Amino acid sequence: GIDEPQNDKMSLETLVRNNGDYDSDNLLLKMDVEGAEWEAIKSAPDELMGRFRQIAIEFHEMTDPAKKDLTLEVLRKLNRTHDLVYINSTNSKPLEKAGDIVIPSYMEATYVIRNREDD
Repeated sequence: GIDEPQNDKMSLETLVRNNGDYDSDNLLLKMDVEGAEWEAIKSAPDELMGRFRQIAIEFHEMTDPAKKDLTLEVLRKLNRTHDLVYINSTNSKPLEKAGDIVIPSYMEATYVIRNREDD
């Protein structure tokens, strides 16, 4: 979620700016960053998130109780600008119990932008 040049890490905003695509409103985000997606999406400006027409993302550790607040914050953020159109559990991890329900801890999801004036 933050820039750490000494560790070769860049925020989503920096990556898009460095690619020269920050002013585009026709972007596709495909993200599988092994658990770093939560902080990456959380820290990305709403303006940037609204530039992605589609987002394909693999969510990791969805059932981790320590990340409950962060998970809900990120999912709510995505749902403010995008609609979930596809979700699938991955077969890389077994199902886990979350409260009274059993769900996969890893899921793949696809979102599309919601109601833009130029669409």
